Amino acid sequence: MISDILTKVKTVKDFDFSGKKVFLRADFNCPLDEEGNVADNSRILAVLPTIEDILKKGGKLIMASHLGRPKGGYDEKFSLRPIAEELQKLLNENVFLADYELDEDRVKKYYKSNEKLILLENIRFYPGETKGDEVFAKLLAPIADIYINDAFGASHRKHVSIYELPKYFKQKGIGYLIEKELAAFWKVLVNPEKPFVVIMGGAKVSDKINVLKNLIPIADKFLIGGAMSYTFLKSQGIETGNSLVETERLDVASEILKFALEKGKEFHLPKDHLIVKDIKDIGSKKYVKDIENGYMGVDIGPDTMQDYKEAILSAKTIVWNGPMGIFEIDEYAEGTKAIADAIKHSDAYSIIGGGDSVRAIKSLGYEDSVDLISTGGGASLKLLEGNGLPGVNILLEE
Repeated sequence: MISDILTKVKTVKDFDFSGKKVFLRADFNCPLDEEGNVADNSRILAVLPTIEDILKKGGKLIMASHLGRPKGGYDEKFSLRPIAEELQKLLNENVFLADYELDEDRVKKYYKSNEKLILLENIRFYPGETKGDEVFAKLLAPIADIYINDAFGASHRKHVSIYELPKYFKQKGIGYLIEKELAAFWKVLVNPEKPFVVIMGGAKVSDKINVLKNLIPIADKFLIGGAMSYTFLKSQGIETGNSLVETERLDVASEILKFALEKGKEFHLPKDHLIVKDIKDIGSKKYVKDIENGYMGVDIGPDTMQDYKEAILSAKTIVWNGPMGIFEIDEYAEGTKAIADAIKHSDAYSIIGGGDSVRAIKSLGYEDSVDLISTGGGASLKLLEGNGLPGVNILLEE
């Protein structure tokens, strides 16, 4: 599927933008500081090459993005004004922030406008956006001549601006950011250099069932950490104490382990653990081989760290999604940091996705040691399931 997408989907290089209005769906969902200014502009920077190329080729942009999770209707806290100001500073061009209200007259006005850069207000202010409302899609459709999606981090969602709106455009494609992400995932899903090591962590097996099922035939080794590892251990009859376990997923976990065994793949689970009586009781922490009653696992242990490090250093391709422990608490972050450090010293082609994994790499200053830090955790997982992304697949339809 992903190889088909890469060969068939149009990119910004395929369009004549001269004198055209371009609807650009971007992901400007940036964290804001206490004063309401952009605290981390990396998501804006990631889309700049697409914006600059369209402008250079004579196009005028009408941009849309979400910010946070507003409940519907205008909310100053989630206004894109800080995004408009940051874009203006980075591009050294005026960015016109549109009114919240959108109706036929305003859509026509923005289409006819001479402004080079128009930013619509938070697209999630409109209730129809997250509901896939065709009426909202039809309202927006006349606003531009060409549709470009460069919001990788939102392309796994069937929201109007991602999935419904492109259906009304004959000319549609992807920006440079999505093209870069797809090319990187193609390299690991279609033609990975061996050994291919997958590192999976986080809380739930359920979030990654389809990813694991798709990757087991492709990858060679799986290194499992985080709370999801306790579900796998429990499915094998191993005591996990008070650790977080998805009891309703024990059968699925057992099936995944059986599938990996049948395919001759190495599926590594933690052989020792950092345990505590309670997450807040840091003083009770200790490393053990077996999780004791009354305790819960919060990170992988030193023997597991060494085991995983050796696998990582022998790899030629690495995909990492999810922390090894409760990374947001420093005392339970050693396992995740050990993984990040091993990847830094690895020669493998590496992709990092998922919030905590990315934060771990960035907090240690290892960004330059990774081939791709994916801009979308949920979208990267969806791609790893092997069926592409709704927001990109729809661009292949006539």
